[in-house]
Amino acid sequence: MLEVIAAIAITCVVLTGCAARTRLASSAPPAAQGETRAQLLARARIDLGCERASLVELGPRHVAAAGCGAQREYRNVCEGARACEWITIDDLAIRASFELECPVADLEVVTLGASSRGVVGCGVRATYVLVCQGEGCHWLPSTVHRSAAERHFAPAALVQQ
Repeated sequence: MLEVIAAIAITCVVLTGCAARTRLASSAPPAAQGETRAQLLARARIDLGCERASLVELGPRHVAAAGCGAQREYRNVCEGARACEWITIDDLAIRASFELECPVADLEVVTLGASSRGVVGCGVRATYVLVCQGEGCHWLPSTVHRSAAERHFAPAALVQQ
């Protein structure tokens, strides 16, 4: 009798466990409910003004569109039960140009990781991290290093020796 009860209990646990996993997997809003990758590619081609643009996977839910010498990054953001959507990430070169007081053409952006970039130019080297909150993703400076000649012009809080 105990063997029958144990077998029924194990069967219930196994069936319930599988059902719970299936429910959890299906309740997570897939990106397909929002903008599909094909739709994102079409939007990226318009954003970049380039029909030859293609998507490159940078990390989970993080892609770059590149083509015709231009690039733009997008992040797939999901909030609660809402459908996921691809949002445009701020252009790092434009932000760094302003913050580092250096023309965009003189900056070089280097990928350090899925959510970090290095920017070099005009005697300045900076690290930026990607922060996504609410409806937007923004690059925020993490560290800034200036050449010896530039250090006397920099705010003390940003300069690291």
